[in-house]
Amino acid sequence: MSGEADYPRAAKSVLSMGEGMVGMIRKPWLVVPVIALLAAALVYQFALRPAPAAFVTVQVNPSIEFGINDEQEVISVKGLDDAGKAAIKTLDLANVRNRLVGDALTAL
Repeated sequence: MSGEADYPRAAKSVLSMGEGMVGMIRKPWLVVPVIALLAAALVYQFALRPAPAAFVTVQVNPSIEFGINDEQEVISVKGLDDAGKAAIKTLDLANVRNRLVGDALTAL
């Protein structure tokens, strides 16, 4: 507003008086891939990624935790302390994934 109580003109718009931007998408070709990507991420997060059914924790310095699924296969290996993290690298325990928990404990 200027000092003389008049309003400067705005730049010409595609919209006319009373119209809004509700429902207008600037790049409609981008909507479907974005929704598909979000849906795929949610499916992976909640349906396809195996969640551990139980944990086997070995705490005899070093401390190591094996996450196992319903079929007693190891799906995760985690060192609980510095010695455990070093043991996983030294003993190459990362390769026990998808093996039976008994085989993983034998490898330890």
